[in-house]
Formats: sequence, C-alpha cells, structure tokens
Amino acid sequence: MITPMTNTLVAKHLPLQKRTRVFGLLIAAGSFSYVIGFILIRFVSDIGGWRLSFLAYALPFSLLSLLFSFIGLPSESGSSQTSSSTGSLLEGYKGVLLSRSADACLVCNALSGAVWSGFTAYGASFYRQQFLVSKGAVIYILIGAAMSYTLGALICSRFVNKFGRKPVTLVSDLMAGLFVLFTTLVSNLWVSVALGLTGYILMGLRSTAATSLTIEQVPEFRGTIMSVNSAMGSMGGVLGSGLGGLALLMYGYQALGPSLGLLGLASGIIMYLIVVDPTRVQS
Repeated sequence: MITPMTNTLVAKHLPLQKRTRVFGLLIAAGSFSYVIGFILIRFVSDIGGWRLSFLAYALPFSLLSLLFSFIGLPSESGSSQTSSSTGSLLEGYKGVLLSRSADACLVCNALSGAVWSGFTAYGASFYRQQFLVSKGAVIYILIGAAMSYTLGALICSRFVNKFGRKPVTLVSDLMAGLFVLFTTLVSNLWVSVALGLTGYILMGLRSTAATSLTIEQVPEFRGTIMSVNSAMGSMGGVLGSGLGGLALLMYGYQALGPSLGLLGLASGIIMYLIVVDPTRVQS
C-alpha cells in the first residue's frame, strides 16, 4: 500500500520534469536499504535472535517513517482532493482498464517484474552450484546486485530527460532481457557476474522509467493505476519464480536465464507496439 500512495503523492505535488528524478531516489532508497538491512539484520540476529531484528531494526525504522510522514507530507483539505479521490473505486478501475496503453504498461511491468524476481530468487543458488562460489562471496555478489540496481535508478532521470520515458523503458527492457538471458549460459564466472550486474543496472533504470511512464497514463486516476501496478508487480514476481523454478527443474540452470530473459524481450516488444507516452503526445 505504501509504494502506490508514495508514487501518487510525488505525481500530485511535484512538476512533471522533476518526477522521474524523485521516483529514482525512492527506488534507489529502497534497494539501498536492502543492502543496509541485509547487513544489520544479520548482525542483530546473531546477537539476539530473529525477534531482536524486528524490535531493534524494523520497529524503529517504521516509527521513523511514520514521524517523517507527519512532518514532511503536506496536509490536505477536503476541497483540495482530486477527481481520483472523489471518484468511485469502480470509476477508477474502469478508467484504467479502458486505456489500451495503460493496460499494456501494466502487462509490461508484470513481465519485467518476473525477470527481476526470478533472477533474484535463483541467482545466488546459480553461482553457488554452477561455479562453486562460497557463501561469503555470494553475499558480496548480492550486495553488488543491489548497488547496481540502485545506480540504475539514480541515473535514470538523465536518460529520461534526454530521450523520453518510453524509449528509456523500451531499451532497458530489451537490454536487461538480453543480459539476463546470457548470464546463465556463459561458462566464465566473472563474465557471468558482469552480465548479471549490468542487468541489474538496466532493471533499476527500467523500473524508474516505467514508474514515471505508467503514472502518467491516466492522470485522473493515478492512485488506482499505481495500486494495480503494484499488484501486477507481485503477480510478475510469482510468474518469475514459478517459471524460473520450472525451467530449472526441467532443464537446469542453462535454461533459467533464457526463460526469464525472453520475458524481458516480450515486455519490450509490447512496449514498442502499444504503449504511448502521454507527456510526449501532449507536447
């Protein structure tokens, strides 16, 4: 619930030219917190067990988030509410589903989410079993993946400002699919790691650009489309984990990358054929 609301607030209170940069900062903060949390939770749990991880890490940060929301978010009166909030729930879903471009965006985001989720779910096991990488080394690879994703999110606004939302989303979709496709096919560890980390940079870039593109599809129902987008992302995670696991069981790790990479390529093709950038059309 938090992510759709946060994205909606960004679109409501910030001008168009600044939104992509802020979306990038939000996504980068989330992926960077994964790095920090991964280290801190492991350290705290070694000291006091899993309960202390919730009490000493998750609870304080949740309370801080609540405090910052009260302090930093602008208050709203009933008269300042948008048509998205005053319209009925059914009208919001109807407005989103009747937009062909918006529907295509949602499908593309689900497919792209499947690539990211599937590769993340099985990547560590791939390096452990195929290249006999130690547990300690795999942790560094995972941290590098999160940092690469963070980097992609942070640099996205530069490309969007120069080339536009749809072109950046399209190219990063296709390239991320290709990099993931070949990651499990190469026989050299360092080449595979380099391909994987580059894929994470592209996925971070793609996630930011796609968020900026999707939220502009139906401006009067931004909250609704962001909620549906979050649900589609979760469905994509299930698809990626399921498809990746099936490919792994049937054909081994050599089929993992291609099965997920093809989803990224399919997302790029749908993006190219159907999706329209409303901000470019208006201009």
